Amino acid sequence: NQEALEFVSEPIAISYNEFSVEVTSFKLNTMSGSATYTGREDEKGVMCLVDSFVMLKNGTKVQLKPRHMGTGFCDFILSSPIVLSEVDYVQLRDGMKLYVPEM
Repeated sequence: NQEALEFVSEPIAISYNEFSVEVTSFKLNTMSGSATYTGREDEKGVMCLVDSFVMLKNGTKVQLKPRHMGTGFCDFILSSPIVLSEVDYVQLRDGMKLYVPEM
């Protein structure tokens, strides 16, 4: 399934401890996700995205596990497959919730 949801329409600032970034894209599909960000010249910005999860409408929490990362990006694998229509929101490490965009 190539369908994907984009949760970010304009950059959002997030932080964790001394790390801060601006997330410019956060995409989710049935088995994985990806995020791009600016604000760091090294790979440590990904620390702001570790421990993020997807919350489904039925209350199920699905972990986003970092798979590939580099300067300005992180690709995730989901701890279990999901149905995109069942997604309520993505919660980032700092507690910010990214809700499913209006279609």
